[in-house]
Amino acid sequence: MKGYYKNSELVKEFMDDDGWCRSGDIMYYDEDGRVYFVDRVKDMIKCLDQQVSSMELEGLLQSHPSVADAAVVGVPKTKYGDAPAAFIVLRDLEFASPEMAAELKDHVARNTEKFKHLYGGLLFVDHLPRNPNGKVLKRQLKLMYEKYKVY
Repeated sequence: MKGYYKNSELVKEFMDDDGWCRSGDIMYYDEDGRVYFVDRVKDMIKCLDQQVSSMELEGLLQSHPSVADAAVVGVPKTKYGDAPAAFIVLRDLEFASPEMAAELKDHVARNTEKFKHLYGGLLFVDHLPRNPNGKVLKRQLKLMYEKYKVY
């Protein structure tokens, strides 16, 4: 890559001196050379001094039969650093309850390491805010965290 059209400063942000690009993605490759996407750097959550992939927790929550959609963000919690907090859209909103919240937290706890538990809580919402391309607006979720009831 030679550069961005009329913006050479962006090249310095995107490429290092050795020609490696900084995409903002966390990836790894296996012994066969296959490349795997983990998460965006900006969406990683540092909880109990460990890196937590928001995408991993979202996928796990979406595997629960009651969950239609899910997003996970890090929220400041002194004891944990940033704590994972889940925003959940249920298939049937009538089932939003402390019992359902406990069931979903337990689902995560049974299937992950301790540092990935939902220490930031769980919030039921009727939809997740998205941009026109369908991407979840996680900054808006962090602002919503203070306004909604957290289980």
